[in-house]
Amino acid sequence: LEDRKWQIVKHPRKIQPSFRYGVLKHIQENPEYSIRRIVRELRKEFPSLGRHGVLNILKEFNLLTPENRQEFATYKRKLKKGTLHPQERFLLLESVRIEGFSVQKACGLFRTSRKTFYKWYKTYEKERSWTALSDREWKIADHPRRITSDLEQQILTLVVSYPELSKHKIAALMPETSDGKKRVGNHGVYNVLRRFDLTTFEKRYAYAQTRRVPEVVLPIPTGAVVPVPIPEIPQAPIHGPPLSRFITFLRYAFSSRERFLISVFSFGSIGILLYSYLMMLTQAEPGTHLGLIFASIALFFGLFFFLYSIKYYLVIASVLGYSKEFPVQKENQKSGLLQRVASTLGFQTHAAKDEGVERVGLIADIQKQELSYYPFVSIHVATYNEKRVVNRLLTACTSQDYPNYEVVIADDSTDETVDILEQWKSHPRVKISHRPTREGFKGGALGYALEKTDPNAEFVIIFDADFIPYPDTISQFLKYFKASTGKLEKFQDYYDSHVAAIQGYQWHVLNKSENWVTRGVRSEFAGSYVMERSGNEIFGGLKMIAGSVYMIRRDVLQAFGWGTSITEDFELTLKIYEAGYKVVYTPYIQAPSECVSTLKRLIRQRMRWAEGHSFNVKKMFTRLLRTPHMNVPEKAEFLYLSPYYLQSFFFIIGTLAWFLSEAVFHTKLPFWTALWGWSLVFSNMLSLPLMNSVGLFLEEAEEKDFLGLISFVGMSYLLVPFQAYASIRGLLEEEEGGWFRTPKSGKITDTISRGTFYRWLRGLLPRRREITSISQVEVVQPVPNLYTSLRTAQNSFQSFSLQKKVLPFVNPFNVVLAGLVVLLSWSIFTS
Repeated sequence: LEDRKWQIVKHPRKIQPSFRYGVLKHIQENPEYSIRRIVRELRKEFPSLGRHGVLNILKEFNLLTPENRQEFATYKRKLKKGTLHPQERFLLLESVRIEGFSVQKACGLFRTSRKTFYKWYKTYEKERSWTALSDREWKIADHPRRITSDLEQQILTLVVSYPELSKHKIAALMPETSDGKKRVGNHGVYNVLRRFDLTTFEKRYAYAQTRRVPEVVLPIPTGAVVPVPIPEIPQAPIHGPPLSRFITFLRYAFSSRERFLISVFSFGSIGILLYSYLMMLTQAEPGTHLGLIFASIALFFGLFFFLYSIKYYLVIASVLGYSKEFPVQKENQKSGLLQRVASTLGFQTHAAKDEGVERVGLIADIQKQELSYYPFVSIHVATYNEKRVVNRLLTACTSQDYPNYEVVIADDSTDETVDILEQWKSHPRVKISHRPTREGFKGGALGYALEKTDPNAEFVIIFDADFIPYPDTISQFLKYFKASTGKLEKFQDYYDSHVAAIQGYQWHVLNKSENWVTRGVRSEFAGSYVMERSGNEIFGGLKMIAGSVYMIRRDVLQAFGWGTSITEDFELTLKIYEAGYKVVYTPYIQAPSECVSTLKRLIRQRMRWAEGHSFNVKKMFTRLLRTPHMNVPEKAEFLYLSPYYLQSFFFIIGTLAWFLSEAVFHTKLPFWTALWGWSLVFSNMLSLPLMNSVGLFLEEAEEKDFLGLISFVGMSYLLVPFQAYASIRGLLEEEEGGWFRTPKSGKITDTISRGTFYRWLRGLLPRRREITSISQVEVVQPVPNLYTSLRTAQNSFQSFSLQKKVLPFVNPFNVVLAGLVVLLSWSIFTS
């Protein structure tokens, strides 16, 4: 009397496989249709299929919701080749049985193999259900070669400590078995990285920033190179509500005796100053409070500028006190006072910590570094309407005395430059890439050039269009890179080094005598590149990538990519320092270039620099102060650079406050005298011209170049309101403004010699020396160069020598130095 089983296979209204196939195909083509519309459309093809039948099919394949139908229709295949939805596998089988497709044709349409097709068909025939086509769960816990949890944790620890390591480097650091075999291979490391979605450098770096685990000491195999991490600087966490943040800060401040003393001294000094200032305001005469406030503002900004001046004077002292004779500290050699102070404070280059070499960029004689390996180098230039200079640029770039390189021009031009570049396309070393738009400006163009770069390129050298590099530029860059890392003997053996780029000297001298603007720019760059940047190299501070004349590793550039900021060089600098990479600066790699020749062009250029600088500082300020990959000198240099262009705004506010306190309120601070005020003014006003003059002196510049110091002073004050506006704009805006291109004139007004800077303190007076000419280099040039001759662009730059002075002790440097001594002496005696 028991109920018999339903024999539904014999039911006359059973849903046929063709109905299922039709419904799934229809959903794949029209996933946005509602169920009502799906029924209406399908009844045209299958009149016997009703609404209830469609719902049963959708329920069977888990496609009742619009989200599931949309996911099924727009499904993207995973990394594993041939991965399909179970529903798609059912479609594959039914396309052969219903539509009569051959197995080969069906597998081609669904991009899978015939072997897989027959495996699925065999599984489906057993259970006659599409769910049988689902992937089975991996029972990886029972696999004999499964990576244990402790090995997985060691891999993740290495990722946190060294996110720049590749899977091969991580596998090389894993422990070995008793028979000497690795417990985890490259493929095992990659599986762990893929499981945690850490297959790219950016993902590993983001993972390392959010997770800090205790470092695991692993056995280091013979010959393996492990990057030395920068010691993490203890910092007080700043998360949580204000009260908890304050309590956390107090715990941090009282965690050790040294921090307690520093905190007491700092807060005590600030408290005493605030108390004294408030007492002064309360005891002041009625009606003078507002004037005292304006006077205090003027004094504050005056002392702010004085701190910058102190930095410039320290740079002058450190560079003049640095001897080129002993650039590497030896074991039995006593260090000088400045070197001992710098070492005590931690002011040391990263190269010194990693490879045992100090201040590599300031080694003048790099000829001892011989190149036994010649990596492929790609020279990148972004051009936009550079018809006056593009011929001489390509003449110089294609005349490099190096066997293995290419030149990639990322051109956005809309004028005759396009026709000139067309004539260079036949050159075997030149690649010309045109973009239809200027999207991303220079950063976008360089990113496009990076896509066109030869896959074998290991280094990229960046030039602007108005530069004329020497024939040995590539070799010089590689020698300094080898000296900095000690690793340039085989393919990519330098990947574990922290040195990412070598920055050279942008030598603005080609048209330095054109007018007063070019003279001022020439002297300014001498102070910046010969003095200030060399001082950063001595003390190990953050060194900027300066937009041109630098070589950067291809792997680093590929990992970070080019940003679209209007100061793409500064943006890239902050990114690589945040990740722990470093820049080495050397003044001994020079590339002559033009100076900005008109005041309007100079204003637009500096406004772009000020806006982009402030915008990137605002965006990266907290990130760089928090990163553990920067040491104290680098963070101090970043703090110094942060308000660099805001100084113009501070100068306007301070001057206005001083004018109001003096002329309107007739009020002075009781503890500040006029003598101190003028001493402060003169010390601030003389710091930059003095640094520029010393830079020109060390550069062995011509006498007429010192006239540019006067131009520089006037030029600096003319730029103040424009830089102030641009820096405030960059600080407040959400997106950067447009790019103002600096037109190139193509003029060469001076014949120059290669800068040597060899006499860095052999004597205060220059002496006559013999000049050795550079060897003639044959240039492959498809068209006559109408803008500069071969001799001027590549070869001669040695056609003058320094003349003996009639009055040997009278030169601009000694005059300025004597004037400064007299001024300080007068201030001391009169006070």
